[in-house]
Amino acid sequence: MMSLVEKPLPNCISVLIRVLLTTIIIILVLASSSQFAISSSFATSPPNMATRMGREAEALLEWKASLDNQSQFRLSSWVGNITCHWVGIACNNFSSISHINLPDSALKVGIFYAFLKCLRLRNKLNNPREAQNDNMFAIWSYDGKMVYERIIEATEEFDSKHCVGVGGCGSVYKAELQPGQVVAVKKLHSIQDNGIANAKAFENEIRTLLEIKHRNLVKLYGFCSHPRHSFLVYEFLEGGSLKELLSNKEEAINFEWAKRVNIVKGVADALSYMHHDCSLPIVHRDISSKNILLDSEYVAHISDFGTARLLKPDSSNWTSFAGTFGYTAPELAYRMEVNEKCDVYSFGVLALEVIMGKHPGDLILFLSSSLTATSTTHNILLKNTLDQRLKPPKNQVALKVVSIAKLAFACLATNPKSRPTMQEVSHELSIVRAPMPEVFDMLTLGLLFNRV
Repeated sequence: MMSLVEKPLPNCISVLIRVLLTTIIIILVLASSSQFAISSSFATSPPNMATRMGREAEALLEWKASLDNQSQFRLSSWVGNITCHWVGIACNNFSSISHINLPDSALKVGIFYAFLKCLRLRNKLNNPREAQNDNMFAIWSYDGKMVYERIIEATEEFDSKHCVGVGGCGSVYKAELQPGQVVAVKKLHSIQDNGIANAKAFENEIRTLLEIKHRNLVKLYGFCSHPRHSFLVYEFLEGGSLKELLSNKEEAINFEWAKRVNIVKGVADALSYMHHDCSLPIVHRDISSKNILLDSEYVAHISDFGTARLLKPDSSNWTSFAGTFGYTAPELAYRMEVNEKCDVYSFGVLALEVIMGKHPGDLILFLSSSLTATSTTHNILLKNTLDQRLKPPKNQVALKVVSIAKLAFACLATNPKSRPTMQEVSHELSIVRAPMPEVFDMLTLGLLFNRV
């Protein structure tokens, strides 16, 4: 008697069974190798894009479920795990959430403060200065809790010994998350101190930095909104602030003229980009030496966007006072309408501060009080107003310093309409001029005013 296995079967059924058995074996092999690959991946690297998108979607849907029925109805497109297809969600080229634009302001605030706890807001550029942080921030959107805990540990619960600066909206701490990976953490002041203002500054800074990308603007890696601590994580710039550098006698002596010229040019380029090359013009509103950070190569980076404003063409753009006294435009004393010319004035003050080595408040007051009078004021030699800790500039660098002084005085015009745009300033600073005759020692401030 033939066994069951030995019984002849029709050819088609036999072929079908062999195909099914082969398929099952292949599936088992692939499943085994995939399981090993996945396990290895979790041990050595962050999740793939699909996993990251799934986690972002899961967090958004969890927040949506906490809303009332009316609010949930407004988010009816939020179904499934492909967040880039949801109404009100914008993604970048890496399919990671880059912007949230909801029809209701309350929903938008809810997104920022109830849900987005540790999502990474934008992917890093292919930039050498960010390469050192790759391992750390690759897990940003995968395990925000771990990043949060690591920052808390690195700063020892934001101990004052790690604090490197204090601003109007928060304090900045230096955090070494692991050897060779240092970041700057800007911790928002306690909500109890000034809740609405601090929360608004936090949202402003995030939204503004999502819009911009320039070598002379500080880079945002991510942020955390947490019941205990809310903070932003930036690249750490070794050179500290421009204000600290100018106030340090020893360091200021090494801060030679060529470096100072490049600082002014970098800030001008960044402001020109913000005012003229973004989808909506961005006004910083607090350009000052404390908000200009330097890297190890003395490259300037504008920081602290907590007071920044996006200028909307259909809005009056009126606002409350913001900025640092001594840098704010005089018209803000009687009208609170924000426009690009406010930054232009602040830039003029900053530019003079860089070449003088100190805040130019006394000089500005002295000159403004004598602009319409016949006086010896304008006979002051330019070289006598420059930073006396350095030898006078020469050759091409001297030309640049003269150009900076002329443009600074133009930016300080009392009438905002008389001030140049930052695009014009940036262009002027880019022009290579013919060598200057030996008259630098004879240049007076009056001549520079007359040429403006």
